[in-house]
Amino acid sequence: MLMTSSTAMALLCAICGKGPGNFTCRGCHQDFCANHVIEHRQTLGKKMDEITLEHDQLRQNITDYRKDPCLHPLMKQIDAWQNKSINTILEIADEYRNKVRDEIRKLSEKTTNILEPVSQELNKSRENDTYVEGDLERWITNLKKLKIELITPPRIKIKRDSYDTIFINRLLVIETPNDVFQESIGNIKIEDNGKVITHGFWNSYGAVRGRGEYSSGCYQFRFKLNDFDEEKSYSFFFGIISKATPMRKDTFLTDTTCGWTGYDDDSFINYHEPLLIGVEHGQYKNQPNYEGNMKKLKKNDIFQLLINCDRRKIRLTNERTNEVDEITIDVVKCPFPWQLNFALYNWNQRICLLTSIKNYHMYN
Repeated sequence: MLMTSSTAMALLCAICGKGPGNFTCRGCHQDFCANHVIEHRQTLGKKMDEITLEHDQLRQNITDYRKDPCLHPLMKQIDAWQNKSINTILEIADEYRNKVRDEIRKLSEKTTNILEPVSQELNKSRENDTYVEGDLERWITNLKKLKIELITPPRIKIKRDSYDTIFINRLLVIETPNDVFQESIGNIKIEDNGKVITHGFWNSYGAVRGRGEYSSGCYQFRFKLNDFDEEKSYSFFFGIISKATPMRKDTFLTDTTCGWTGYDDDSFINYHEPLLIGVEHGQYKNQPNYEGNMKKLKKNDIFQLLINCDRRKIRLTNERTNEVDEITIDVVKCPFPWQLNFALYNWNQRICLLTSIKNYHMYN
């Protein structure tokens, strides 16, 4: 470790810088005087003790983890995740219970009011012995219907979340917002109690809005394209609009509108080749190499329109091709509440609104 340097008189101690460095450490190659060479060794001894302690602790950790793996930090992370997940589930479960409890209360009151005249009729018929087979069948049918509505309310369901992981099966409370097409302008008819819109027998712009108003939460709508010319897919528009915007035939060109369409123009490219496919706040989104939804429309295609108010996004998905297009909404330009906004141009075009649901907890 130590040796006497043949040039000690020319060297100084690495610690004090004053005394002659008569001793050189073979490990660090520094020179030390007689007073500090011992101090240097003591410093090395302390570091050796620290290393020995680390070694002993590591061996003890190995012994502990073999005996009880739950002591490992990774296992503790899993425990923490479990506790947090349980607390989250308990909170969401309480939220769901409150929602379902309110719905049950409302439905019970409604069912009681409907059942009251039936009860009076039953008691009166039993006392007077005036009932016949037809009465019995009618009462049975009515009671079964009331029982079904009470046990399985039409406005609320409980189902598994399609975005569940393999670790946690979340539950979703899904309410039906009962949205329909309600207001139109131009050559468009609203049919089938607001579930269908049909363009008239000449080409012209026409727009339709939904009845629902959306300011928070996440909503999914499914609609089907029926009669239309597949070479003229650009003549559709699907999207949303701010409720405060006045109705107009080309309403999708307003600043408060976002959605999807296709557009062609002879001055740009060949006829029937969609060039501009997105409408963001009244401005066409130029995508000349676009290969998504609006370029692949077929008759009877079913689309999902997702309106995510919380994340300020709308998303269009073709169920046949699985193509997905998404737009982020500027709520300054398109303030809440939002409404469905559809537009048609070509004659005999037809769109059916299939389903509409509200998802209280959608994490995608």
